[in-house]
Amino acid sequence: MALIFDSLTTARMLESKGFSPEQAEGIAEQMNQLLVQDIATKGDIALLQAATQSDIALVHGEMASLRNELKGHIGAVRTELKGDIAVVRGDIKAVRTEMALLASDLTVKIYTVGFAVVAFVVAAQKLLA
Repeated sequence: MALIFDSLTTARMLESKGFSPEQAEGIAEQMNQLLVQDIATKGDIALLQAATQSDIALVHGEMASLRNELKGHIGAVRTELKGDIAVVRGDIKAVRTEMALLASDLTVKIYTVGFAVVAFVVAAQKLLA
């Protein structure tokens, strides 16, 4: 709904109330500027809607671009992690192999010490008997 302000009628009414013509015209003009300057027309609203729709479209485009960029980064991180996981699995396998060798070596040393102790006991019995 548009606001209609008749500044001529307002000026004449002010003159009839005792204002000078210059005063009445000045007051009426000032009232017209104050009342009309902040009124949005249908055209103003349509322009605002168009600008808003344009901004929304830009934001959606930027979001889609960022989403694709983020997907690319996530894919690169996944690939890197898969490579790192493969390296870690290889390292774990190598450690397990080394541990098995150490366990085997330790077993041999334990049996060697055991046989040495048995041989020592047997020799000590022969010497003492």
